[in-house]
Amino acid sequence: MTSEEKYDLPKDVQAECLAIVRGYRRRLWSDRPEDQRRVEAVKKARESIGADLPENMRKQLQGAIIKNCLDGRKAQFHFLGISFVSRSEFYRRRRYFLREVAEQLGIA
Repeated sequence: MTSEEKYDLPKDVQAECLAIVRGYRRRLWSDRPEDQRRVEAVKKARESIGADLPENMRKQLQGAIIKNCLDGRKAQFHFLGISFVSRSEFYRRRRYFLREVAEQLGIA
């Protein structure tokens, strides 16, 4: 198994995780336990992004990955201004983030 395959999710699970990330802000104000569970899953997965990087780079990478998940067509790698990781590394870390969301929710 390559490192690429290690983080791959089935397309339906990936779509579900993207929907959960896209609904994050709306769910912040919800009292429903399921919504709170999803909010916590996104928070924990976001914190796992870039743990190996200095804090300023880590925050920039976290924001870029979230933007890309929110609107991948407008926020493609080459529009995000991330110069400290390669394109392939950026998308590998994005896959890892989505896998973390899925694992936190028990859908991976």
